[in-house]
Amino acid sequence: MSSDKLNKNIIIICIDGARNDRVSKSLIFRNYLPGSVFFSQSITYAPYTNSAMFAVFSGTYGNRNGCNSYYASFDFKTKKFKTLTEYLHENNYYTYADVNSQIIIPKHGFEQFTVYDENEADLSERHTNLINHVKSISDKRRNFFLYLHYESIHTGILNSVLKGYTNFSKEYFENRKKNEECYDQLFSKSEIYLKKILDKIKECDLTKNTIILILSDHGISVGEKFGERAYGAFCYDYTIKTFASYIYPELKDRRVGLGVTNIVVEFFEFLDRFEFTEEKAEIKNRMVTQFEASEAGITSNQIEGWGNIRLAEYFVTVEVYDYSVSEDETINLVDGIKNTVVTRLGLQIRFTDANTGTYFTGSGLGTATTVRELTFMNDDNFSEVKFNQSTIGTSSRKALEIATARILDRMIKRGIFES
Repeated sequence: MSSDKLNKNIIIICIDGARNDRVSKSLIFRNYLPGSVFFSQSITYAPYTNSAMFAVFSGTYGNRNGCNSYYASFDFKTKKFKTLTEYLHENNYYTYADVNSQIIIPKHGFEQFTVYDENEADLSERHTNLINHVKSISDKRRNFFLYLHYESIHTGILNSVLKGYTNFSKEYFENRKKNEECYDQLFSKSEIYLKKILDKIKECDLTKNTIILILSDHGISVGEKFGERAYGAFCYDYTIKTFASYIYPELKDRRVGLGVTNIVVEFFEFLDRFEFTEEKAEIKNRMVTQFEASEAGITSNQIEGWGNIRLAEYFVTVEVYDYSVSEDETINLVDGIKNTVVTRLGLQIRFTDANTGTYFTGSGLGTATTVRELTFMNDDNFSEVKFNQSTIGTSSRKALEIATARILDRMIKRGIFES
């Protein structure tokens, strides 16, 4: 790969311990800068930092690259797997990492690798200064790769939870509200930090030529499961479900998540109360071109006028405000293993009048259950009998039924529709 083909700077910002459910509701994380693509359903390789980030940098799972446990950073197979940093350094990128530990990411390929004291460092000030530093590198017509590790959520949990409780401290698990308040305070500080970093990147005029990746290595428990007060013990959604946000001006703002848009459109069409008008600029432009061509007698299509291109009367937006998958397991030595998987999906629908801006809202929460059954075939083996993973669609439709009923009821009361 020649260096002239790599002409974009790269900044990776890892927010250690950022929970997916908090990030998904944060405008700072999701779309503070234009040109962002938000992935809300990322799954980390491991619910602890080093194995998760070694997988990111090497593009391979820990069972292949050697970093497959909490203390296995030194087992990384450097001769077999080349890291992202090494590829970039070979293409004349200036590479710099600022982290809280020598072992949380692979050092290979970094020209500068600095370690801060997580209990003393002001990361907002430290990392905005680093943005200024790489800006000076960019001004010299050299591309850079900067990795910033924000550790303050983890540090707060370390001091307030890990040092004060064990994985079996009843006092901790019986105070869920207090745990959430503690976590939310730490998360709010991460939003302040991220805004400052993104503002500095914008101030330095780096957004035009820099790909920015914001991600989390893992989530953190607030007491959901007895036996795990923070992370690293289990593999439930609250620790392994993460996120990734790519920011680059050439990208169009979008959120890549549960894919419920088609379900929503199909649902409203089925009600037989609405007609849909095209919103994509590309298709609308083609409609206008076709109309103009018809007016000039270029085609045989007869379009009577602009009135055929209908303007929207309402804009409909749908927001996923709650999503979770829970699993309960029952083991019976006669019947085998039975897993009950419950998918929970909350949707809020907003109808906005295109002319006045007034709107109607309705929210709904849908759940769907599927069963996974494993039957013992002999003393050593069991085979899978049934597993249905289509619960997202089912729960989406249930949520839509509730939300839509509430909206229609309000529209009927306003005289927009007849009952």
